[in-house]
Amino acid sequence: MKHRFRVVSTIAIREVRTVIRTKTFWFFTLLYPILLALPVLVIVGSMVVLVDVDEDVNVVFADGIESFKEEWRFLLRGQILKYAVLDETADLSSRVRNQIDRQNKDILVFEYGRPRESRMVENYQDWRESFGPYFDYYPKLSLNHFREVDETDVPIETLNTWILQDKIVGYFVLPESLVDTNKGARFVHRKTTQASMLSRLNELKSWYESLTTLALKELRAEEMGVSTEQFEDLMIRVSADIDTIVSSNAGQSVGSTTEQQSINSSSVSIAEKVAAVPYLLLLALVWGSGSYLVLTSTIEEKTSRVGEMLVSNVDPLSLMDGKVIGNVLVVGIALLTWVVVIGLPSLGLLAVSGLVNYVLDPHKVLNFFIFGTFAFLSFGYLNAALGSTCSDIKETLYVNQPFVLIAFFVVLPMMVFVLLHPDSVFASTMSFIPPLTALFMVARTAALPDLPMYLFLVLLMGSSLLLIRHVSVRIFLPGLLLERKFVNLITLFKFVRQPK
Repeated sequence: MKHRFRVVSTIAIREVRTVIRTKTFWFFTLLYPILLALPVLVIVGSMVVLVDVDEDVNVVFADGIESFKEEWRFLLRGQILKYAVLDETADLSSRVRNQIDRQNKDILVFEYGRPRESRMVENYQDWRESFGPYFDYYPKLSLNHFREVDETDVPIETLNTWILQDKIVGYFVLPESLVDTNKGARFVHRKTTQASMLSRLNELKSWYESLTTLALKELRAEEMGVSTEQFEDLMIRVSADIDTIVSSNAGQSVGSTTEQQSINSSSVSIAEKVAAVPYLLLLALVWGSGSYLVLTSTIEEKTSRVGEMLVSNVDPLSLMDGKVIGNVLVVGIALLTWVVVIGLPSLGLLAVSGLVNYVLDPHKVLNFFIFGTFAFLSFGYLNAALGSTCSDIKETLYVNQPFVLIAFFVVLPMMVFVLLHPDSVFASTMSFIPPLTALFMVARTAALPDLPMYLFLVLLMGSSLLLIRHVSVRIFLPGLLLERKFVNLITLFKFVRQPK
C-alpha cells in the first residue's frame, strides 16, 4: 500500500512539473480568468455605480432581466400592451376571452397552416398552454400585441397603481348594465401626449371593443334561441369611453412594494441563480480544459515511448491514477492563480453590490469542490484511456468528436436550463444519471437537495467513479502498447471486454 502510494505520488508530481513548466499553461491560466471575468466584473461594477446599496438584489436582477426581454421583444415584434379587465357582469369577460381564442385559432389554421385538429377552440387552448413563451414565432397572433394579466377580482385602486407602475397600460371596465344597454364600458389608461403610444392605446381599445361586441352578440343569440350564423348582425355595437389618470408618487411606492413581494415569494431567488453562474463557468473550465490536459499528456507519452517504459516498471492503474491526480493538482494551481488574479477585485465589487453572501455561501463552495472533483476525475480517467489509444490529436477527433458535440450541443444547454430551473423535476432527474450527476449537481447550486438525498448522490457518483476507473484501465494498458493503428469505438469496447 505504501509502495503504491509512493508510485502514484511520484507520477503525480512529475505530471505537475511537466505541465506548469510550459508557457502554454501559464498563458491560458492568466488569459481565461480575464476573458471570463471581465464581462462579469463590468456588469457587477455597473450595478455598484447605478444601484442603491440598500436595494434588494433580487428586485434589481428581476427588473433587469425583464427589461432585457421586453427590449428584444419590442425590437422584434413591437411592445406588447398588457391590460386588465374589471368585470361587473356575470361572465362577459370570459366570453371575450373565448372570442380571443377563436380569433387566434383561426389565424393559426388559415394564416400558418396548422393541421385540422387545431380547428377546435379547446385544441388551441391546450396548444397555447403548452407552447409557453414561443408565441413570437407567430407574429400575427394577438398575444404578440395585447395580453390580459392573469390576476382576477382586483380592486380598482390596485389597477390604478398597476398603471402608474407600468405593469399594465390600462384596464377595461365592463359594468353590469352593459349586457342590457350596450353602454357604460370604460377604458382607463394613463394620460399621454406621445402620438405613437396613443395610437397603440386606440388600437387596443378598438380591438377589445370588437371582441366584446362579438361576445355580447353570442350572448343575445343564446337568449333568443338562434345561432349567430342565422343573424350576421344583431345591431350590437359596444364602445368604451376613455378615462385617463395622472401619475402620483404614492401609487408608485405601493406598486413597488407589491412587485417586490411577488419577486421574493419565488422558491429560488434570482440572486441565488446569478450567484451560481461563476460555479458553472469554473466547472466548464475544469470539465473541458482540465480533463483535456490528461488526454494530451497521455498522447505525448505514447508517441515518445515514455509510456511504454513507465508501464514496464509501474502497474497501469498506478500510472493512470498518478496522471489524473497530477492534473487535478495542476487545475488546483490554476484555480489558485485565478483567485489571486480576479478573486480580490471580484469580492470587492460583490461586497458592495450585496452578492457576496450569495456567491460565497459555504454550501455552494463545498458542493463545487466535491462534485467538481468528481467531474474532473471521471472525465480525466476517460480521457486518459482515450489518449492511450491515439497516436496524435488528429486521431482523437474521429473517436472523441461525437462526444464533444453531444457535450456542447446537448449536455451544456441542459446544464444552462438546470441553472435557470434548479428546483425543477428535470434537474432532479438528471442528477441521478452518472457521470452527468457531477455536472448537474454544480448546475443545481442555487437549490441543492436535502442532506440525505445529497449524501446518496455523493455515494452514487463515488460508485460511478470507481466503475469508470475500472473500465478506463482496461483500455489504458493495451492502448499504450498499441502500435500506430486507427482505433474506433468498436475497438474500445473490445478492450473493455477482454479478460484482465
